[in-house]
Amino acid sequence: ARGGSYSIATFRPAAGTGTDTSSSSFTGAPASGSGIIVTIACYRASGCSIPATGAVTDDQSNTYVQVAESPLSNNARAYIYAAYNVASASNLTITVDPAGTDNFLEWGAVEVEGLLPTNTVDVTGSNSANAATLTVNGGTTTTAKELAVAVNAAKIASSNIAYTTDGSWTQLYTNNDAQATVGMSAVTKVLNSTGAISHQWGHSSGNTTGVLATFKFDSTATGAAGTSLIFRASDDTGGLTDPVVLNHQGYFGVGTAAPQTPVHVRLDNKLTP
Repeated sequence: ARGGSYSIATFRPAAGTGTDTSSSSFTGAPASGSGIIVTIACYRASGCSIPATGAVTDDQSNTYVQVAESPLSNNARAYIYAAYNVASASNLTITVDPAGTDNFLEWGAVEVEGLLPTNTVDVTGSNSANAATLTVNGGTTTTAKELAVAVNAAKIASSNIAYTTDGSWTQLYTNNDAQATVGMSAVTKVLNSTGAISHQWGHSSGNTTGVLATFKFDSTATGAAGTSLIFRASDDTGGLTDPVVLNHQGYFGVGTAAPQTPVHVRLDNKLTP
């Protein structure tokens, strides 16, 4: 069965000075052989740039590669990075290190079991716009069982840009304050057939930028047939619940006097009829 954890870090540095690097840890050990997908929104006054290699690392020497980078839009960018067939370790810690020391970041990492360990990425796409919507097209997928992930980054003079997302996708994380740091929306969807894939966000009118990527599941993995993902709080001991929409309650911030406990969410399997 597939599963995992979603680990959120958000950054509100004191005096608006930005941050150099940031780290966050999973609550438990990822399963050996899993994939880890990192979603990032980044803003820097001189333009955010995160190198393709060496900028996302962890304390178990897993290798993270840049899967998708969005166009620069009002000095903000969205990114997706991934590591495959990872080594297991308790409370695995991931570090994100953009270029420069004055970056504002919103980011999270999700562990996904059952991904192909090689040739994992199928299609990618990116786009930017100065409008009240942003659509990112990823092209046409080639295999029936895939996980799609899309990320939006926005630098708009608004503390609530009121993201809306495609209702067929599950929201991993949203930060509507595009003024204090950088707006971010990360969403995911399990694909059960091949076809064209895209995602559209709605938000306050302004500059936004986004990326999309799909990751192929191993068709021979246990529980691969008809798999969809359900998100629930990690301390939920009951049955499967509705998707969890994460908000600013429980986040922690770099540069604050008393960082809060990060939010963690667990992924669970549900076999579709």
